Amino acid sequence: MAAYISVNAKYYKDSNKNLFGHTERTHAKIQNAKSELLSNNFYSYGAPIPDLYEQTKLEVERVKGKKLQKNSNTIVDFVISFDRELCNSIIKKEGRMYFEREFKVRLNKLQSKVKEKFGLTPIGFVFHADEGHEDKDGLWKENYHAHVSFFNYDFDTRTAPLRIMAKKGQDSPWARVQDLAALEFLDLGFKRGVSKEKTRKEHLEKEQYIKRKHDEMIETNDQLQRDIAASREYIKHEEEKHLEEMRRVTEAAKSVYKSTPAILSISKVLSVLCENVATRKVLEFAIRRLNEDEQDRAKFMVDVCLSTQNKSNVFGSGLRAKALASRIVKIAKDEQPNMKLELNG
Repeated sequence: MAAYISVNAKYYKDSNKNLFGHTERTHAKIQNAKSELLSNNFYSYGAPIPDLYEQTKLEVERVKGKKLQKNSNTIVDFVISFDRELCNSIIKKEGRMYFEREFKVRLNKLQSKVKEKFGLTPIGFVFHADEGHEDKDGLWKENYHAHVSFFNYDFDTRTAPLRIMAKKGQDSPWARVQDLAALEFLDLGFKRGVSKEKTRKEHLEKEQYIKRKHDEMIETNDQLQRDIAASREYIKHEEEKHLEEMRRVTEAAKSVYKSTPAILSISKVLSVLCENVATRKVLEFAIRRLNEDEQDRAKFMVDVCLSTQNKSNVFGSGLRAKALASRIVKIAKDEQPNMKLELNG
């Protein structure tokens, strides 16, 4: 997989200069960053970006002979993202000091080339190595990127270059800045990413990305809750259906026993014969002593007597069923005289 470098450009008004609190890490809390990794960040040579911004602003106002308008776009910030795997590979192979030194040299050269090509005045850069996120396995995934900042003023032409740079398209100044960045880091193994003008994909700011992921998690959780509720409703419905079926069968059985006392008596006797292995063997022996037609009927009768779904007509005539049961009981008692079995009703 190619190790890409990509550039996302943003510009801001003077009223938004508090964004430097994020780049310089002066804000009390930085979202999605680890404080123990703060020492891995590194900065451009010279004064901090906020100080250089204020110095440059005063100089621009001196040259122009008037204060800058409040709605003027004064800050241009290029966010340069670097492939995580390649960065980690360089750090592991060459060490963090080498990594910092080589990146500082190249970011400094990139500032100079942007100034040369477009007239923007460099006010510094900062490389962030403390940001990232945890994957599903809890592993930390670094988000290596640099903020390269410029003041929107060209002291040679005494103009604001941003107006000219607003051109869109594949040959836009923004695309050419990405070309410059890719060439500067090419020897370290980085390749130019596909520009958003080609892919039609907008870069998401870090806060937007986090919000999108948060919204996706909420939607996933809501869907899981809906699925769980539906499953519980289905289980409840099935349980109620099963209980209703059991009630129906029980009532049907009670009706059969009430209307056919002989069948109730037969069921009791045959149930006793099936209570354990010894008496079950006697029952099987007794049935084998019957003739072929009676055997089939007796086996069927035993199955039905021990079933929970008896019906009033399963034996045909209750008297015939009782007579057959009597023969079975007689043979069984002959085989096992001590057995106490009585057929009543």
